[in-house]
Amino acid sequence: MAKHATIEAREFLPRIEADIDQRFLIVSFFLLIMLVSSVGFKILLPDILFLLVALVALSSIPVDLFIKSVKEKNPQTAINYYFSYLLFDLFVLTLIVNFIGGISWIIPSIYLFYIVTIFWLFPKAQAIFLLGFTIFLLILLVAGNYSGILPHFTVFSIEDKNPQNLNFVLLTTIAALSILVFLGYSGDIFYRLLDKKIKELQKKGKQLLLTKKILEDEVENKTVELQEERKEMEELVEEKTRELEEKKNIVAIKVKELEKFHKTAIARELKMAEIKEKIANIKEFKSK
Repeated sequence: MAKHATIEAREFLPRIEADIDQRFLIVSFFLLIMLVSSVGFKILLPDILFLLVALVALSSIPVDLFIKSVKEKNPQTAINYYFSYLLFDLFVLTLIVNFIGGISWIIPSIYLFYIVTIFWLFPKAQAIFLLGFTIFLLILLVAGNYSGILPHFTVFSIEDKNPQNLNFVLLTTIAALSILVFLGYSGDIFYRLLDKKIKELQKKGKQLLLTKKILEDEVENKTVELQEERKEMEELVEEKTRELEEKKNIVAIKVKELEKFHKTAIARELKMAEIKEKIANIKEFKSK
């Protein structure tokens, strides 16, 4: 059971490593968009927002190093560690979404990055827990924004959110396209991982077919050899049987000869005894 769990854990590690690599790229690109928006479009963004995004980007580096250091010896530990990291990452993401505009803008769709990958990255139980945790954080964000418990920084005011505001249109378009592009990028990464796995399985399938063919040939050769050996043994048994029959016949003839000789010898002895008795009788008669 433990060996099976280890093999299953190793199946998830390449996906997790690919997710870490793309996560750093996505967050770095998101940070770049924030800088361009702040410097190029003069959009005021809170300093804490830059701090939180930088924290997400930088925190993935030690996580990546730790996973690489333990994945060979204990792959399940690596998976559990990344699972814990995503819990923290989702919490920080919720703060980021709140400071960017909360539920009043398209940014909550960033949660899609997590939802579309968690069942690919983790075993079913952990994936379901992460999905529930994501929904829970989103509900808290919605409830907090609606009730005013969570004060958030509004990037665009109600007046600014109109098709005539170039900054609003550009930034919304860039954000939407970025989300779509990176979702496609994530899909492409996992497709290539899946394609690689399929090719590995196909290669192993060909190897198994080759091994099967070799084993079938060996079995066929061994069967032929055993049949030949069996035939040789049968011939040897037949030969030995014939030899035994011949020896048996010879013994039977010898026995008959011995019986005949025995009968002849006994008859002669009896005859000799009879002659001796007659001689003795004659001698006794003469002496009288």
